[in-house]
Amino acid sequence: MLEPPKPTGKPPTPVTLAGKVMPWARGQPVLLEMPMSIWRYLPLFDSPESLSVFLTKAEVEWESIKQVDDVPEFLSNFDGTDIKIICDPRFTDTGRIRFHQIQ
Repeated sequence: MLEPPKPTGKPPTPVTLAGKVMPWARGQPVLLEMPMSIWRYLPLFDSPESLSVFLTKAEVEWESIKQVDDVPEFLSNFDGTDIKIICDPRFTDTGRIRFHQIQ
């Protein structure tokens, strides 16, 4: 009898959304699109500096930065949408994008 598949990689780590920052432009959050994906992604970052580094490299424009204060209210804005919330997107050495998906 074969054994069931086992998870690989690191176990999920808890992510705190309070205090994360997001890019803002034209009165709304800046959303990312990725090749081969039907979803749009709202990136959240630990700091304005990490936001700036990533979006500059990705050639994405933004006007200002907003901070997540009320997490339940923030998340309720995305219920039933095709938007996925991601934390700490970053480029790998090979140019791929890695992130933690929240929803």
